Amino acid sequence: GELLRASLEHLPTLAHMRSHYWNRFEDCEIDFTWDQFGADEPTGLEPVIRDRKKVLESPETLRRYEELSSRLTQVLR
Repeated sequence: GELLRASLEHLPTLAHMRSHYWNRFEDCEIDFTWDQFGADEPTGLEPVIRDRKKVLESPETLRRYEELSSRLTQVLR
């Protein structure tokens, strides 16, 4: 699949988060972290395809990715 990123900086209540990532597969888009927004669920996001390898060069992003991956693995067992 593809890794999608959208800026949140134009949304006053979510600007502090800066951006949001989710996945696109051949027949659907899946966002495993969408519930973090609660009532502030953003709409009209303009996704850009990002290179997963490049994104994971950031130590903080890599840490969050590994945490999400671990949680997802536990749920799928």
